[in-house]
Amino acid sequence: MEEEMLKALESYPPLLDVTHIQEILMVGQAVAYNELNSGNFSVMKIGRQLRVAKPFFAKYIIQSSTYSNV
Repeated sequence: MEEEMLKALESYPPLLDVTHIQEILMVGQAVAYNELNSGNFSVMKIGRQLRVAKPFFAKYIIQSSTYSNV
């Protein structure tokens, strides 16, 4: 499933920024920053900018969207 998510994110660069997160999650800037600062996945700080490696974000999306109703 992670490979499928990476394929869906193929057009994005290896390191995603807040704009990419906004596009992928279809949310506003504040929500994207909240996700980046949530601690739910590894984030790099480069200067004042936050970046997340695409595989970490793909795994986060999969884990966040998979739940059990049992």
